[in-house]
Amino acid sequence: MRAKVKYGGVVFLIGAVILIGSAELGFTDVMWVGALAVAIGGASLYMAFEKWYCAACGQFLGRGSQPDRCERCGSNRVTTEDPGAVR
Repeated sequence: MRAKVKYGGVVFLIGAVILIGSAELGFTDVMWVGALAVAIGGASLYMAFEKWYCAACGQFLGRGSQPDRCERCGSNRVTTEDPGAVR
């Protein structure tokens, strides 16, 4: 996961520099390269963080760090696998 965050952030920042720099200098035909890099970097940053679900009731618990327990049912069985519609 760390590599996804690291390289996603690098691609995002390089794309932002290209986008802003080409807009300032008037290179409108280069701006799409920066916009594409910003979109790819942002998408990879978004997908890098794991989604957490409750294994007991199927509640989505959030992204990022592992939660301690489910707020709805109180279970401490959390997983990254989507359990689907349990109930």
